[in-house]
Amino acid sequence: MTVQLISVVETADRLGIAVQTLRNWVSMRRIPYVKVGRRTLFDPRELERWLECHTVREEGPRPPMEELLSRRERRRKPGPGPKPAGPETS
Repeated sequence: MTVQLISVVETADRLGIAVQTLRNWVSMRRIPYVKVGRRTLFDPRELERWLECHTVREEGPRPPMEELLSRRERRRKPGPGPKPAGPETS
């Protein structure tokens, strides 16, 4: 079975990102790639799998903003507050 690998430029175009961004992702090993000699190439099937794994799915309806704010207020615990300014005594 022959796999048609695609170039950095074509991959960046398909993903809608800058070529330099794609090269950065490759250097950080954030995206699957293939090295053929000095060339960096991409398998379109692997890119599809990678996109599927990195797609954020909707979790359902979000609560109203008021509910989110009230949750945050309940989580806050009163702290000791800032230390008063002034000379330290030992």
